Amino acid sequence: DTILNIDESKINYDLIEEVLLLLTNRQSGRGIKGDGPIEKKFRLAMAALETTGETHSNAILIFFPGLGQIQTMFDRLASHRRFSDSKKFRILRLHSSLSSQKEQAGVFRIPPPGVQKIILSTNIAETGVTIPDVCYVIDCGK
Repeated sequence: DTILNIDESKINYDLIEEVLLLLTNRQSGRGIKGDGPIEKKFRLAMAALETTGETHSNAILIFFPGLGQIQTMFDRLASHRRFSDSKKFRILRLHSSLSSQKEQAGVFRIPPPGVQKIILSTNIAETGVTIPDVCYVIDCGK
């Protein structure tokens, strides 16, 4: 029922946060709750990834339509009780209008063990940039 109530014309930041929690909880050893078809498929996908012997930082790349949406998600994650922990997460923005070369360069660096990157970008990075440690991509579809 909930999926039928989603307004497809808007970015669902709450849903993105929930997906991030699922992905990062999987890596911290926490189980996925529920036995519905989505949870079962997600558990199967995560089990398949675990058999590949990942050695990357398991970076997550999220595509947004523009800088405004990137900044909105950045602000939400920076104030989130889990994702604001800089010892565990690096929240990075990738956009041509951002002047911080340090942040932009950080997108391409593999973080220390135990730290996971979450990269917020426009879909221009889809064809123009290669980030070697990205294991998961979330596309807002806009």
